[in-house]
Amino acid sequence: MRKRISMIAMMFWMTLVMSISASAGQWKQDTTGWWWQENDGSYPISEWRWIDGNNDGEAECYYFGSDGYLLTDTRTPDGYMVDHNGAWVENGIVRTKTAVSGPVTGMDIKVPAALPAFNAPVTQDNILALLDNLDPDGACIVRNALVSPMNAANPLLGWWNGASRITDQLQTAVHEEAHVAAGSEGYGRQRIYIGDGQYVTVEYTPVFDSIEISAGIPLQLRTFRFNTYLGIYAMPNLSSRCDGVYGMLDEYAAYCWGTNAEWKTYSYCLANGRTNWSNSWLAYAEFRYYILRYILYAGEHYPEIYQGILSNYNFKKAFTAIDGQFASVIRGYHEILPEYAVAFSWGEYSALMNEMSRPEYQELISLLRP
Repeated sequence: MRKRISMIAMMFWMTLVMSISASAGQWKQDTTGWWWQENDGSYPISEWRWIDGNNDGEAECYYFGSDGYLLTDTRTPDGYMVDHNGAWVENGIVRTKTAVSGPVTGMDIKVPAALPAFNAPVTQDNILALLDNLDPDGACIVRNALVSPMNAANPLLGWWNGASRITDQLQTAVHEEAHVAAGSEGYGRQRIYIGDGQYVTVEYTPVFDSIEISAGIPLQLRTFRFNTYLGIYAMPNLSSRCDGVYGMLDEYAAYCWGTNAEWKTYSYCLANGRTNWSNSWLAYAEFRYYILRYILYAGEHYPEIYQGILSNYNFKKAFTAIDGQFASVIRGYHEILPEYAVAFSWGEYSALMNEMSRPEYQELISLLRP
């Protein structure tokens, strides 16, 4: 739990505040606690920050909760300890980083255990060790899901369902755990993981049922996942339907990070004789198209909903980040294993990408940049 900072700690923080560079931001405090405010008025939420508060050339790492306040003397949602000043500690020692203040990047608070053997038992520790070594983004997603209130109903090992190798269900597990972490703040908002340990909290604006756009999607663009998420088999309470474009963004992100996990472990699997792969990469074209089609439809039929989406800065930030990350994964697949794309739904992928090359889609993508 978060505790109030002691009088001694308060004096320490005041010293930091007075010595902070004018270009970096500053510590702020009210009756609830402390937070870090940038010069533009923004502040970190549900994320780590490296901050060199006293300009001594060594930055400490601090975690700010979902309300923006500094966590102190507790364990963070992703499983790390912070001391009474809020600094990340390991074995009682404050971890530091040379020189620069700013967001945590490169997942540099992770200290991975040894890479498990390919046929190691499917345990939580082995899953996290594999991800820590090969896919730190997946490791961050899983750790956040493990401390989510939704974890009890979606236990990590449940995704393996008897599979004997960690890699057999890793793509599915990271995908589903991304949903668990995204829904941890309750209905009406979602925490979208955008990479390097960073989350963006996206608040919902008004939406319409996504089933409305299905009739206007040409038959040649009704690909592998169409019926599941938008068509005749899509359940009314499915997030991609009832939460509109926000449910689709959640799916887009989950498919992105699940596919990324498969890509990051590809060489490891291939070296150990695994040759079967999913076609989750196709979801890049599918959900990208669904999201853009939904917004264009809103522009034609629901102007207020359309304006709400385009005015939602965090939605645009999350979409743009996921769009770029997923595209990078796709390029990796095509460069290393071009026959993979040919074997799995290459025609469907090309049809969707060709559709999105039209001017109205390209203009919308520009409008979605934050």
